[in-house]
Formats: sequence, structure tokens, C-alpha cells
Amino acid sequence: MLLGVVLADAARLDEALALLRAHGDREARLFLMHEGVRAAADPRVRALIDGGLEATLCAMDAEARGVVEDEGGVRFGSQYDHAVLVRDAARVVAWTGRAGDPVDARPLATARRRVRVVIEAGPDDPRAWQGLRAAAGYLGVELDVEVALLPTVAAALVDAAERDVAEPVGRAGRRALRAFVAMGKLVGFGRGPADVELRW
Repeated sequence: MLLGVVLADAARLDEALALLRAHGDREARLFLMHEGVRAAADPRVRALIDGGLEATLCAMDAEARGVVEDEGGVRFGSQYDHAVLVRDAARVVAWTGRAGDPVDARPLATARRRVRVVIEAGPDDPRAWQGLRAAAGYLGVELDVEVALLPTVAAALVDAAERDVAEPVGRAGRRALRAFVAMGKLVGFGRGPADVELRW
């Protein structure tokens, strides 16, 4: 796969579609998650799928937002699909719902891709837990994963991870953070470069 696009913010759909159209249907994939799953019903996405684009969304995020499956539309999948995209794409472009430009990474071909997930959002922002849940998924496809918490939110996130919640994504994100702490996978800033760095 030459291009992998992750869209977690439906408001950035126009940018994602422009990139996918410019790239053409040559080995491109689209993964929708978080608020990005709301773009699944957009007829422009369906047109790209009809033209050959492979598009998948996180079924857990879709269920949480009332997005229903449409035959022939975006395929309902999981964070595993997201992780495979990050592992295999020659270029990864991700809109994660944070202000500014998207992540645009062109990783070198290495034996094992190194992915850094930077959490900038605090515990009251669902993007923090989405990012941590995605990071846990990366481990499932044998990516070398590290998590960096912005110093201004680190203590609050670690504290919040000790309290369980009913909401599935938040619960999964909290479990993921506890696991990364236990595995020693939390890193500080200033470490060496990563092949792909996703910011939440």
C-alpha cells in the first residue's frame, strides 16, 4: 500500500478526500475513527469506494455515534485495521482532531517500524483515550510502539487511568495507558526519531 489515510475528525474530510483523489486509487486506504466515522455516510466517500478505494472504520466508534453499516459502503473493522495501515503504508497521513496540519510521515523501509504516539490532550478530552487505544492496537501488529505524554497532562492522565469508566473507548484507553506504564513504554520527549509520530 502506497498511501494510508487516518481520519479521526469528520471536519477534515475535504482535505482527506483531496489527498486521496490526487493520489488516485493506486493502493490507497482510508481508516475512519473517533469523530471521523461520521464521514462514512458522505456520498463522496462512497464514490471513492465505488472507484476502488479500500475504506474501513472502527466499529466501536461507529456504534458509539450511531453510525450504521451500509452495504457496499465503508467496511466495519477495528483498530487492528488501523494498525495494519500504519504498519504497511509507504506514506501515512493522519488527521487526529488536533489543530494544525495533519501528520504526514514517509517511513523508511525498516525491519520493524517505530511508532511514537504523543498524547497532548488531557483526561477530559476523548482524543487522549482514542490515541492510547490506537497505540495498544499497534502492538498487535508488532510495531515498535512508545507513548509520550505531554508533561502538562501526564500526571492527570495517569491518575485518571486508575479510575474505570463505563464508556467503552475511554475504558479501553485507560486500560491501554495502564499497560504502557506496566511495560515501561512511556517515554519522555527528545528521544530519537520515530518512523511515524501520531499526535492526539
